[in-house]
Amino acid sequence: MGVIKNLLSKEVIGKLKISFRRVETELNDHLESINSNTNEIQSIYELLTELEEKIEKMSSRVDEIHLKLEPKKKKVLDFRIEPLTKREKEVFFALYASDTQTTYDKLSKKTNFEEVMVQEYVTNLIAKGIPLTKKFKNNQIFIELDSEFKELQAKENLIKMS
Repeated sequence: MGVIKNLLSKEVIGKLKISFRRVETELNDHLESINSNTNEIQSIYELLTELEEKIEKMSSRVDEIHLKLEPKKKKVLDFRIEPLTKREKEVFFALYASDTQTTYDKLSKKTNFEEVMVQEYVTNLIAKGIPLTKKFKNNQIFIELDSEFKELQAKENLIKMS
């Protein structure tokens, strides 16, 4: 009877070993599939990242081209000018009529306003959206109206000069 038990035990152990080997083989197959899928997913992710970068670059280039091809007249929309007071319009007109950079002193003489008031009106013009440039040279401030804006003012009367 001890021999029978011993044989049964060997038979059971043999069957268990075979079963465990089958399970191990199946698990290894699944692990191999998971690894290959993971590698494939990683490759796809890398490709998508590359594509996304290329699309972003192309989008930037398209935007640049669009800006270059955009008609100049559309720039009127870029200038949002708040309404000017009568005196601000006078200072604006003096700047507009000037062919070169001018100083506060010259504007003061053209408008018959105190120089301090001219400085205040110029500050107001800038705050209201008039594109002016100020440059400091030879201990003086020179003011000039943006040339593109000046051209648009001539065509579109953005300031509503009467």
